[in-house]
Amino acid sequence: MSNTNLKGRRDIFGESSFLLGRNPERPSPVHVINGFLRAAFGRKEVGQKIIAIINDRDEVLPTPPISKSISENYKSDELFRKSLSVILNPDRRAWKEIGSLFPLHGEFITNDPSDDGYGRSMWKLVAGIDTNFKNVLDGLLFSDNSPDALTSMGILLSGINTSNNHEVGSSTKIPPPWQVSRGKLSAKFANNVTTMITSSISSNIHRIRSAKIVAMTTAIYFATWLSILRSVCFSDRPINTWAELAPMFFYAGLPPGNPQDPAVRLSSRSFESIVDECRSSLINIIRKKIAKPRVPTKIPKTQRNLIKITKAFPSLNKKDIDNLNQLLKPDATNESIVETLFSEVYPIGHLEKGFRSMGRKIGLAGPERGFGSPRFMFETSMLGLLVDSTVGITEQVSYAEWLDRIYEKFGILVGFGKQTDTHELITALKMPGPTYTAVEENHDLLRRRLIRSGLASEYSDGETEIHRHDGEK
Repeated sequence: MSNTNLKGRRDIFGESSFLLGRNPERPSPVHVINGFLRAAFGRKEVGQKIIAIINDRDEVLPTPPISKSISENYKSDELFRKSLSVILNPDRRAWKEIGSLFPLHGEFITNDPSDDGYGRSMWKLVAGIDTNFKNVLDGLLFSDNSPDALTSMGILLSGINTSNNHEVGSSTKIPPPWQVSRGKLSAKFANNVTTMITSSISSNIHRIRSAKIVAMTTAIYFATWLSILRSVCFSDRPINTWAELAPMFFYAGLPPGNPQDPAVRLSSRSFESIVDECRSSLINIIRKKIAKPRVPTKIPKTQRNLIKITKAFPSLNKKDIDNLNQLLKPDATNESIVETLFSEVYPIGHLEKGFRSMGRKIGLAGPERGFGSPRFMFETSMLGLLVDSTVGITEQVSYAEWLDRIYEKFGILVGFGKQTDTHELITALKMPGPTYTAVEENHDLLRRRLIRSGLASEYSDGETEIHRHDGEK
C-alpha cells in the first residue's frame, strides 16, 4: 500500500478548482450551499449555536427568542429540538461540533469544510459573471418581508445572534476557476451554469422563499457536478463545441432502468467515456508539467527524478516527493513519472466513485454501488430544474427545440432535437447494436415523463410543447 498521501491532491493539476478531492462521497448539496453562502457573506455564529441545540440536550435553549414555556417543559423542549432538526437538518449533515444546516435564514450559514471548497469555487464563478447576485441573495436570505411559515422560524431564531451585520455590495470581477480563454465553450458554459443558479431565484417569482432556497441549493450542486465532469477538459485544451467532448447521454426512463435496456447501456457507456476523457485530460496536464523542467545531464540519474518533480509540482513538500520517488526506478522516464503520480492522486475507481456519488445525491447518476454499472439518469425533480433553467416563465417551446437547448447549454443528450442529431453524436461511444432505435425510444420516454410531470403538454396534432409547471405558466 502506498504511503505518499497524495490521494485527491487537486493542487497537482494547477488552478482548476473543480476536481474530485480525497473523499468525493462526502460533499452534499447542503455542504456546498453553505460554502457558497459563506464565501459571499462570511461565517455566522447562529448556525453553530443551533447545531449544538439540535444535537446536545445539555445546550440550554436561549430565552429569548425561545419562550420559557418551551424551554422549561421537558417534552416541549424535546419536541422543539426535533422540529428544528427536521427543518434545518433534514439530511442529518449536522453533528455536535460541526455540520451544515439548511440556510432558511442568512444567519444560519455554517462553517463546515465538508464542501471540499466547491462552494467557494462556485461563488467565484457566479460572482465574477453576475456582479449583482450578492444583493439578490441578501434580499432572499436576510429580508424579513413577507416570509413564509418556515422562514418565519428562521427569522425568529436569528435573534439568537447579538449582531445581524453583514457586508453587502456588488462583487468584484473574478475570473472563473478554469481558463475561459481555452476555446469558446468554457466561457459559454460558465455563463450558462451561472444563469441556471441566478434564475433559480429570479425566475421563480411565484414560489415561497424557502422553496427558492431549495431550488438554488439544487442548482448550485448541479452546476458543481457538471463543472467537475467537464471543466478539466477546458483546462487541458481549447474546446469550442460539445461535439469535441465525450457525449453525455442520459437514460430518460424511470431510474435506475433495466441494465439490458439499450438506452441504459448507452448511458452507462457514456458515463464510462466521460470518466476516460477526464482521466486523459488529467494525465495530459501532469504530462505537460513534468516536461517543462530541464535537468542538466551532469546531474546523477538518482537525483533527476527528484529535481523534475520538485520543479514541476512546487506545492508538494519534501516528504511527498521522497515517498513518490521511492515508487520510481532511478532511470524512470517522464511517462513513468506521470503514470505513477496520477495513480497515487486518483487510484483505480476513484473518478467513477466520485462522479456517481455526487450525481446520485441530486438524482442525476446512479444506481447505488453494487446495483449495476454507473449511468446518467433523471430523477423527476431534476427534470423540473432543467425546464426552469431553459424555459421562460410564460414561454412554451417545442420538445425538439427544448432538447436542443439542454444540449447547447449543458451538453446533455436525450433524444432528437431540431438541430441536435443525438444518434450521430453518440457514434463516438462505439456502442454495438440498434443505437438509433434506443435513442428513439429514449426520446419518447422523456417526452411522456415530462407530460406526466406537468412540464409538457401534448396537443391533438401530435405536437408536444415544454413549459414550466402549471402553477407558473
